Amino acid sequence: MISFHSIFILVLIGNVHSLNLPEVDHEADIPAMKQEIKDLKSLIAKMNSTLGDVQAKLEKYNTSSDRTLPVAFTACLGASLRTLGPHQPMEFDHVILNEGGAYDPRHGIFRAPATGIYRFVVTFLNQPGHEIFAEIVKDGNRLGLAYSDDDQHSEGTVQVNVKLQSGEDVWCRNALSTRSMTLHPDGMYSCFSGFQI
Repeated sequence: MISFHSIFILVLIGNVHSLNLPEVDHEADIPAMKQEIKDLKSLIAKMNSTLGDVQAKLEKYNTSSDRTLPVAFTACLGASLRTLGPHQPMEFDHVILNEGGAYDPRHGIFRAPATGIYRFVVTFLNQPGHEIFAEIVKDGNRLGLAYSDDDQHSEGTVQVNVKLQSGEDVWCRNALSTRSMTLHPDGMYSCFSGFQI
């Protein structure tokens, strides 16, 4: 005896055959699909390799001492001596800014952390009745000279741009090799600044 379900299935099969749908050979598509999967796997492997290279370079950059960091400082005379002997460095020990830590306020010396072009400026005020000859030097060699006469509160300033190699030192000092000079007792009038361009 034929059940209702059996009749329904036979009718359904007959209707499907009457649609005249084309037969699709999925077997023929399998090699192309396999090749596409293989190509995608290869592309993913290349992308992972590139990502690994980028991550390694980023890690190296983040831990490298060669990368360029901001370098800038400004320091004024604080508690340091106001009378400087012949060629005595000016110890600008009241630090306002020392980005990069290249300025040493204990000795008044800037040491270039990296090779590059730097700008330095020194401004100072004389003690009335005393003239001042000050110079910016690189490893002891004059880069620039400033003067203020012995008039009441005379100011001197000099600025220089210079190419420094990593480790070279720059500082300000009494330009006179034979006598002392006296700066104004309020140290905030006398400041030394520098930055990497």
